[in-house]
Amino acid sequence: MYTFIKSTDFSSVEKYIKAFIKLERVCSYKTRKGSFKIWLSPFKPEDKMAINVIGEALKTGFLVLVIPGTKEEGYHVVVPAPYRDMYSRILKHIVASVLSDLGFKAEIDKKFPIGDSTVVIDVWATKEINKFEFRAYVSCEKWNSSMSVDDVNSEQAKIKQLPIKPHLKILVAKSIEENAKKTALDDGFIIIELGSREPNVEELHMVIRAGIKSIFIGLIPDNIKRALQDLIQQSRKYISFMVHKLVTWKMRNSH
Repeated sequence: MYTFIKSTDFSSVEKYIKAFIKLERVCSYKTRKGSFKIWLSPFKPEDKMAINVIGEALKTGFLVLVIPGTKEEGYHVVVPAPYRDMYSRILKHIVASVLSDLGFKAEIDKKFPIGDSTVVIDVWATKEINKFEFRAYVSCEKWNSSMSVDDVNSEQAKIKQLPIKPHLKILVAKSIEENAKKTALDDGFIIIELGSREPNVEELHMVIRAGIKSIFIGLIPDNIKRALQDLIQQSRKYISFMVHKLVTWKMRNSH
């Protein structure tokens, strides 16, 4: 029914993310279960954009149902809600792509054999720093539900089984109970809360990107942060000055 995301090719996943975002923008409304409903009328020029978006969704692997109406009504297009696992997979790919942008080698559903069983990590990322391997562990298990103390303890128990331990531990959850938050912070986890909103790929992407990047930005010493901010400010002033000069020059030479 739908194309399954299995690879770690972030460029192909980007197509899914873009398709979701565009569908969310052009749909007449989105149902509580996540289906996109779009009304198309042959009399509306703006519907051409919606038709293009639906075409992209079809190419990406979404199922599209078209229900013909009267000549005045046009067509009722329905893109059924993707199964919950698709959102989960997209979320993992978003996490992995953000870490990849930061120079990590990110793997999704990384498997570690432990005796006769296997431990599966949602996102496992590594980065070589001065010949030292820095490792990051990310769990998205509770992305669509609240995290309890038992859930935090379960993640900690999973990490203890690993043959190699992570230096950075991140929990991505819809929300986290107060006592669970304290337990997680005491155990050295960093928490990214997605909030109680309905799944929206564009917002998920923004929240994950901001959450992960803030961790690394927070590690930069204050004096370096100030120096970078000053440099950015000066660069903006210089660009603005050069644009003004260019516009003035063009105006003078156009006559």
